Amino acid sequence: MQQAQASPLLAAHLPGSWLVELLHAVADGNLDAFAQLSQQFATEIAQQPALTSRAAQVQEKLTLLALCRLVFTKEAHDRVLKMTDLARDLRIPIDQVEWVVMRALSVGLLQGSMDQVDGTVTVTWVQPRSLSSTQCQELAIR
Repeated sequence: MQQAQASPLLAAHLPGSWLVELLHAVADGNLDAFAQLSQQFATEIAQQPALTSRAAQVQEKLTLLALCRLVFTKEAHDRVLKMTDLARDLRIPIDQVEWVVMRALSVGLLQGSMDQVDGTVTVTWVQPRSLSSTQCQELAIR
């Protein structure tokens, strides 16, 4: 995963800019940025009932998008992922990996299969998303 970086919005300390950055972190599936922003703006987040009452849903969405982001970083011919690696990279317990993958498959974010005996997930397709200029450059290099 990429390191979290402070954006120009946060540098300028505009009112509410933390929320925009938090939404970008979720949309990007960036666990590092989300954790950093959640810690940095814990007081502001606690004052937002819409966020606090739906914390579990936000975490689920973040985890699913982080899975998509992780798959996207892999070469198309190298998308056999170990469940132990997924647990580590997604920062979830190993017993939740199957649920996260099943959820991603059921909502159409991924296509593929799981092999519980080998402890692997084979991804054959990932839902296309809007790409940042950095992601477009990475794709062009591949």
